[in-house]
Amino acid sequence: MSVTLPSKWKPEKSLAIDMLVTCPETPIQEVADKVGVTKSTIYSWMKDPDFVEVFYQKYMVTFGSRLPNVLN
Repeated sequence: MSVTLPSKWKPEKSLAIDMLVTCPETPIQEVADKVGVTKSTIYSWMKDPDFVEVFYQKYMVTFGSRLPNVLN
């Protein structure tokens, strides 16, 4: 299963989500630097319901199958 991104999104948002999902301990400033946007842009994206939904979907695709093991 893959995550479908909104067609209007620039690649920077997708890269930010990938980094935030796979390395959640990465500081927001480092994510912003690697993506090529400001830290405030990342925080703005994190308030966008579409961004949050895609983040959640990506997280579930990446880690969802492991959740039952963690819960057990």
